[in-house]
Amino acid sequence: MNTLTFKNNLDFHQYQMLMKFLTHMKIEVAEPQGYDFYYELSLEELEELKCSDEEIEKGETISSEDLFKELRGEYTTNKMD
Repeated sequence: MNTLTFKNNLDFHQYQMLMKFLTHMKIEVAEPQGYDFYYELSLEELEELKCSDEEIEKGETISSEDLFKELRGEYTTNKMD
């Protein structure tokens, strides 16, 4: 097995292009231990995470208790329909 080490981290686009190229060349890539799924996220998912971080910084959050109350209410309502 051959190993490549890059001097710099690849950004999402570089990683995606490299993976497509290697797949096209029929080169199988083994994910390392402790693999970070970050590089498999779509641009939309990355944007959603960025927005979530910004909301947290602004204090636009709800407690987990309130979240679960809301989910329970939604689940109960949908279950009865």
